[in-house]
Amino acid sequence: MRLLLPLFALIAVTPGASAAPGVEPATLESLRAADARLAGIAYRLTTRNAALCRDLEPELGLQFHTLAQYQPAARGSARTVFGFAAPVAVELVLPESPAGQAGARPDDALLAIDGAPLDTPAPGDAPASTGVRDALFARLAARAPDRPIRLTLAGAPGRRDLSITPIPACRALAEVTFERDSYALESGIIAIAARSIERFDEQGLAVVMAHELGHLILKTQARLAAAGVKSGALVGELGRNARLRKQGELEADELAVALLYNAGYPVDLAARFYRGPGRALDYGLFRDRGTPASSERIKVSEAAAAAIPAGAARPVVPAILAARDRPIE
Repeated sequence: MRLLLPLFALIAVTPGASAAPGVEPATLESLRAADARLAGIAYRLTTRNAALCRDLEPELGLQFHTLAQYQPAARGSARTVFGFAAPVAVELVLPESPAGQAGARPDDALLAIDGAPLDTPAPGDAPASTGVRDALFARLAARAPDRPIRLTLAGAPGRRDLSITPIPACRALAEVTFERDSYALESGIIAIAARSIERFDEQGLAVVMAHELGHLILKTQARLAAAGVKSGALVGELGRNARLRKQGELEADELAVALLYNAGYPVDLAARFYRGPGRALDYGLFRDRGTPASSERIKVSEAAAAAIPAGAARPVVPAILAARDRPIE
């Protein structure tokens, strides 16, 4: 499984990483701020494009993390900064979201959902793992997207029950990867490369995330697998494998233009991004042959933008959306 983590570099689930017990509080808070940056973009894209998605989830506008995600040596620092009165806690809350309006706060401990206690054991000295967090994400994502959820939280205001009516959203969870490139998994994970977070502003990150959300909506991974497409060194860059992988990438680029427009971003944002800072994602002679060049991405993005009439009502439903129901060939 690829490495995913909630932007807690070198103190969470990182192969071979060692973390000193004295992680600076400012470091943890700055990392949480960066994670919130991703969460805000994801909230905007997934809630405003719910009409285009078949896999929906209830969007509360908060994000959980678990003590088990941290390396054993860093758990003391995590408790100091984030509280962790229970093994699962609220990492961040988007202020204008349903959870924010209901009164959820960062560092609240999560004790129960709809009255059912979590009963999550403390991790002790067990190796870092996202298993508890992933199971919680799957549990919440499987619920009806507009059904109220009652969370029992404990924090500064004391123990309390909050009834939160979520907003339907595309099923997705934005994460950070320390691999070279961003990617999407069929489970709903959108992994954004850490260096993209360092390099791009909000609009640039929105383009990167919209592209990956496009893969989830278009079922790119499943369609490539059904077509027998192979990936990996050498074989993934040859003949039909490379051609179909590139087709999947360009389909996601095309859909991303509509996703961005529906979320309130400029219709020409993707094309401008690939002409400018996004060129850093094109590795030139070292580019995977299954990955489009910047010039190809610009051409597709411009055509997709031109297909959206000026002032078109949102959400627009582009023709490329039908690709999810046909084989990739």
